Amino acid sequence: SGPAAFTAMGIYAATYRLGGAWFDVARVDALFLFFLLLALYWARFAKSRWGYAAAGLALAAAYMTKQAAIATAIPLILACLAGDWRRAWPVALLPCLIAGSATVALDYLSGGWYSFYLFGSAWGHGVEPVMKLGFWTKDLGGHFAIGCALALMGLCLQLSRPGWRVFGYYALVTLGVVAMCYASRLHRGGYDNVLMPVYAWFAVLVGLAIGGAARLGKQGYQPWTLGFESGLFLAVLLQFTLLLYNPLAQIPRDRAAGTRLLDLLRGTEGEVFIPYHNFYGAMAGKKTYAHRMGLNDFLGGNSAKEWKDMLNAELTKAFREGRFALLVLDSLAYDALLSARYERGVIPYKGNAVFRPVTGYPARPVYYYYRRD
Repeated sequence: SGPAAFTAMGIYAATYRLGGAWFDVARVDALFLFFLLLALYWARFAKSRWGYAAAGLALAAAYMTKQAAIATAIPLILACLAGDWRRAWPVALLPCLIAGSATVALDYLSGGWYSFYLFGSAWGHGVEPVMKLGFWTKDLGGHFAIGCALALMGLCLQLSRPGWRVFGYYALVTLGVVAMCYASRLHRGGYDNVLMPVYAWFAVLVGLAIGGAARLGKQGYQPWTLGFESGLFLAVLLQFTLLLYNPLAQIPRDRAAGTRLLDLLRGTEGEVFIPYHNFYGAMAGKKTYAHRMGLNDFLGGNSAKEWKDMLNAELTKAFREGRFALLVLDSLAYDALLSARYERGVIPYKGNAVFRPVTGYPARPVYYYYRRD
C-alpha cells in the first residue's frame, strides 16, 4: 500500500544519523545500496529470464561497488533458483561472468595489485571484539530495537501468503543482509556506514508489516486487526521518536579553516605529503600520494614481510632525504624520522572542534613539517 511504502521510506530516512550520517557523503555506500536494492527488487518481481538478467546485472554492479555484496548475493541467488530455476539462472550466471571478467581485467591493468589488495591485504585488518555483541545490542538493539521487532513481524506475516516462495525469498535475503552488515561491522575500522543496508532492508520489512496488517484486515480478520493496526501505528511513532537527532549538528561550518589550509599548500614550492587527507593536495593542485589508510592496509595486513620492509624503507628514505617540501600530518607518527630535515609546527585552530568532521573519525590536520632549507 502507499501509506506502508511511505512509512518504510520514512523509517530509512530517519536512520540517517544512526547510519553514520553518510547518506549524502561522497563515498560508495549510497551507490552500493542503490544497486543492491535494485537487484533485490527486480529479483523479487521478475517473471522472465530478462527480469532475472536485469537483477543479475544490478547484483554485479553492487559487487563491483562494494565486494561485501557477495554475502547478500549468495542467499538471493539461492532464493531465486529455488523458486524458479528454469527462469532464474541468469541471476547467478551474469554476476559471476561480470565480476570474474572485471577481476581479471583490473588485475591485469594494475599489475596484480587489484587481487592482492582485495583478497590479501584488505582482509588482514582483524576483528573488532566489541562488535561481536555490539552489533546486536547497540546497532540493532539500541535506538532501532522497535524497527527490528516490526521488521521481524513483517517477515513472519509473509507466511500468510500462499506457497513458500515469497517467505523463502524474504527470509534468505534478510539472512544475507544481516550477515553482510555483521561481517563488515566486525572488520576492524568499520564505521556506522556499513549499517545502511540493514536499516534500509529492515525498513522494507516494516513496510511489509504495515501492508500485511492491512491485507489481513481486508481478508476479514476482524475485530482483532483493528487493535493490531493501532498498535503498529503507535510502535512506528515511538520508533521515529527514538531516532530523533539534531540535523544542524551535521552541517560543517569550518570553510575558513579549510581555505587557510589550502592557501598553505598552494603557497608551498615543491611537493607536499598529506597522507591522512590527500584530497587536499589534489584541491591545491599538488601531486597526490598514498592515503594513510591504504598504507595501514598494506603494512598491517597480510602483506609479505619483505614487501612491508621495502615500503617502510622507501618512506624512511623520502623523509630523510627531504623529498617533500611540506608534510601535513594528524599525529606525530613520523616525528622521529622527520626531525633531522624538517621543522615542526602546529596548525592554530580557534577551538578543539574546529575543522573536525561531523561524522566518521574526528581527525584533522594538526602538525606541519617544513623542510629546513
